[in-house]
Amino acid sequence: MKDPIIEEVRANRAALTRECGGTLKSFLAQERDFFAHWKGKKITKPLHPEWHAPSRVGAVAEAPADYGKAKE
Repeated sequence: MKDPIIEEVRANRAALTRECGGTLKSFLAQERDFFAHWKGKKITKPLHPEWHAPSRVGAVAEAPADYGKAKE
């Protein structure tokens, strides 16, 4: 049985290993360069097009329940 998430993780791991030449030292150097480049930067656009910030704190996706209330 193949799990698509596991397969994606393994593919990403293999790609990183190829990029870094298979050594932890080169991987850590690449990571340091990445963090040095992005340090202090802010994300101003959502990462996913369907993501929207909540309109208020504590907002929920469901309508409020109407327990015991008579329907009009």
